[in-house]
Amino acid sequence: MAKSLKGYKAFRIGAIAVDGGMGQALTALGTTVKGSTTATTSEATTQDFNIEEQSQAFESVVTEEPQLSGVLECYDVHPDTAIKVAGGTSTSVGTGSAKKKLYTPPAVYNPIEVSGEIESKNGAILGVVRMQLLPVWQFNFQDSELGKLIINWKALAPSKVDTAAWTLSVPDPA
Repeated sequence: MAKSLKGYKAFRIGAIAVDGGMGQALTALGTTVKGSTTATTSEATTQDFNIEEQSQAFESVVTEEPQLSGVLECYDVHPDTAIKVAGGTSTSVGTGSAKKKLYTPPAVYNPIEVSGEIESKNGAILGVVRMQLLPVWQFNFQDSELGKLIINWKALAPSKVDTAAWTLSVPDPA
């Protein structure tokens, strides 16, 4: 039984299911920058109610639940990958050895929503039913650095009723 998350294996994304649940046709994004993949829940926001008779809070209520978000960096800056995570279009220009694929970002920024999974080397899978992708381009033009897409993401509430925003599954062989 896996009791820990160990290493990174894959980050997969795909269309959210028609019913608003977890998508089933997820494909991996490749060339992930080593050590860049994280997923974290924020701390819950609380409001304390204090009284004169003691220094500790008399009552404390949660005003905002923890939110799951993460980041991963990808060296794959090909237009096909950019369209998957940022939208936009690509066209082929030129001919022969001068032929290139030209990426054009969308005219209006509109974050893409997908289902996503992050899998660890020991088979644990963090599944996010509705993930909003918030990509950032980092154009490095130095010999010592590669350009990359930094994919910030956050979990959103699924539109499917009685569905958790995220799940964690771990191997549990009989």
